[in-house]
Amino acid sequence: MGIRGALEQGIRTVYCIALVGGQTAGKTEAIKAVRGFGYHDRIHTLGELARSEWEVTGYRPDMSDPEEMSIYQRWIYQVQCQHEMFASIEAVRRGRSVLLADRSRLCGVPYLGISETGKAVAAFERLCGTTKAECYAAYDAIFFLEMPPEDAYEAIRQRRQTEYPIAQSRSVMLFDMWKDHPGFRVVAWMEDVRFRHELLFRQLFDCTASR
Repeated sequence: MGIRGALEQGIRTVYCIALVGGQTAGKTEAIKAVRGFGYHDRIHTLGELARSEWEVTGYRPDMSDPEEMSIYQRWIYQVQCQHEMFASIEAVRRGRSVLLADRSRLCGVPYLGISETGKAVAAFERLCGTTKAECYAAYDAIFFLEMPPEDAYEAIRQRRQTEYPIAQSRSVMLFDMWKDHPGFRVVAWMEDVRFRHELLFRQLFDCTASR
């Protein structure tokens, strides 16, 4: 199938799910679990773009510089849109009906340094030339992964510099941004990663059984 036909079919038919959640919520591990669980016949996965770009370029933005963070989040938003488009094309070519993405187009909002969700979203809309409604329409379902409690966060955060209160506030903002999406679901935090992934798989099966 040519790229134009695959793109048109992908926009019409691929069921798009975004995994959202704070740092250490387990999004990356969830993507790996889905890849290894035998869902490849119908679920196409899209990994975290920021992590991929860090590994390729070595560049990490200065999170204490508001101007640099704004430029970076606008760039990541544009890349996210492009990668979702190409991932949808590849899903169609491989006969897969579901796209599962690690992060969403709105995931840069909590990193703008604005504490009030409504004002942060409005600033992001102006920055990226988009709207919350447009970002909502890009996904059929949103799976919000809960963050771990503070003791678990400190044990697994490794080289992350973000203190727990800041990470938690960003998670809360992500929840506030996406909670009104008609396909919004919560995947509860569980200390045993096997149970957490089992819950995710159940949500995926329930959400995509007819796909």
